[in-house]
Amino acid sequence: MIPKVGFVVLSWNGAKLLKNCLDALYEQSEKSFHVVVVDNGSNDNTNDIVKTHQLVSQLTYFRNEKNLGYAKANNQGIKLLLENHPKLQYIVLLNNDAELSPNWLKTMLGYMRTHKDVGLAQGSNYSTGAMDTYDSTGIYLEEGFIPRQRASGKTTKDLEITSVGPNAAAVILRRTLIDDISYKGNLLDDRFFAYVEDVDMLLRAFSRGWKHAFVAKATAIHIGSVTGERVSTKKMYWGTRNLIWLLTKNVPIIVLRKKFKKIAVSHLANMQFLYRSNKTLFWAYMRGFVVGIVLSPLMYRKRSYISKHRAVEKETYLQILTPSAPPLNNPIKALRRKLHG
Repeated sequence: MIPKVGFVVLSWNGAKLLKNCLDALYEQSEKSFHVVVVDNGSNDNTNDIVKTHQLVSQLTYFRNEKNLGYAKANNQGIKLLLENHPKLQYIVLLNNDAELSPNWLKTMLGYMRTHKDVGLAQGSNYSTGAMDTYDSTGIYLEEGFIPRQRASGKTTKDLEITSVGPNAAAVILRRTLIDDISYKGNLLDDRFFAYVEDVDMLLRAFSRGWKHAFVAKATAIHIGSVTGERVSTKKMYWGTRNLIWLLTKNVPIIVLRKKFKKIAVSHLANMQFLYRSNKTLFWAYMRGFVVGIVLSPLMYRKRSYISKHRAVEKETYLQILTPSAPPLNNPIKALRRKLHG
């Protein structure tokens, strides 16, 4: 049977999580798929989990000797799938800490087949086994271009908030979208290493005019931030640096000019909060901020490519921004009043 769908599952020292993830794939009612597990230099028993799993006949294992980051490892998995199964119609990026419900793939394929204009989609990602609290129903952008998870920690979908696209913990992508927005054969930007690379992908898809969807009936559990720690200096550094690159690479100058004050206030608010609450994370944030600005010229070539191939009006970027009111204390409140009148 020729598979219709390819799954890329990235794992780094998460053997137990990986087993649960693969168990859920084995239970899928739709069986026409192949899985590539990319091991990012784990030193646990990930290899044993893969080789002895019930899914082994539908599974390819690829190991890196060291952690190459989320972006590059997923690109490796995608390329391996397309080389071995060139007729794949869809690819699913799936975190090893996500467990899909048995009908997830069947539901997603049914939706994608009847909505030809949709290029990528996610389902209802829950954060608990009780399936009553959402982890995410999509990613949205605050006016400072800060990505947030829609409905995170809530019992409602929050669909009135404009989403820029799916959370990459469990996202199905149409093959034609991947071919359209990849740059030099890569769907994700390797230089981001980890964090915000999914938002970069979503903005490129948005720029090309692709539609995305939320499919509520396709449910999954996503534990979130287990393998990579919930808060760490590396996560803070990469995340902040990549936010600067996200703007440099994707957002039209006319939009940056209109939203510069909001962007500045958002970063100042984050700096102030971290300085008062956690000095270690504050300095990681500052390093990421400075490095992001200093190395922004490296993004110029890709920015030029994206701008040249943009299929939407520049001003449409303003439509995907959700107003926000960052938790500012007195010094920043005063600055905000001065900037905004």
